[in-house]
Order: sequence, then C-alpha cells, then structure tokens
Amino acid sequence: MKKTLLLFFCAIALVITSCKKEYINQNNNQTIQFTTTNSSWITSDGGVNYSTSLTVPEIDKYFNDHGGVLVYISFDGGQNYDQVPEVYQGVSYSYQHTVGGIVLGAQAYNSTNAISNPGSTVIKVVLVDSN
Repeated sequence: MKKTLLLFFCAIALVITSCKKEYINQNNNQTIQFTTTNSSWITSDGGVNYSTSLTVPEIDKYFNDHGGVLVYISFDGGQNYDQVPEVYQGVSYSYQHTVGGIVLGAQAYNSTNAISNPGSTVIKVVLVDSN
C-alpha cells in the first residue's frame, strides 16, 4: 500500500512540475528617424537657444499620457547616437513631447553664451508602448 501511495504521489509531482508557464512578449515599440539641416534649427535670441520641431503623429493623446518617448541624436550621420538629454561639445540638448510632435532644444551648457547652429543631425525617436 505504501509503495502504491508513493508511486501515486510521485506521478502527481511529475505532472505538476512538468507544466510550463509561457510568456508571450509583444513588441509594440516603434523607431522613427529624422534628419535636420541648418535651416531646421531656429533661434529667436541671437543663437543662445536653438530649437527644431519634429512632427510625430504617432504621439496621440493616449500615447502622450501612457507611452514613453526616447530621443537620441547623432552628429556623425547615424553611426553613433547619444541619448537626449545630452551635453555634447558644450551644447546642452533636451526635448519636450506633446500630442503630435517633439521639440528638440539646444543651448550652451551655461545658458548664456551664443552657440553655433547645430546643423545636420540624425534624430532617432523611439516610442515605447505601455498598457
């Protein structure tokens, strides 16, 4: 009787431990690239601050409230990227996203000196969906 009971419990333990939990990962992230030129960057204060606007219709109200926006900038044609916010060669880069777009800003790290136009850059925007 003890052997039969032991065999029964071993069989139950084998069935229970052979069950496998399966995770299904869905990647709903999206990457969008933009290229800026000298004329993309505008200033209204003599070059102390520059900004450029990126139209991103994928950022709707729901995404703006619940999703995540990451911005990267490349100064070498897209070979290397730095995550924004970033200080690069004395220029501080930051961004703000709203429904429909992103405004990328550039200013001197000390916020007082005029800087050169950031010029041609590659901007990578990663939209991270969240439930």
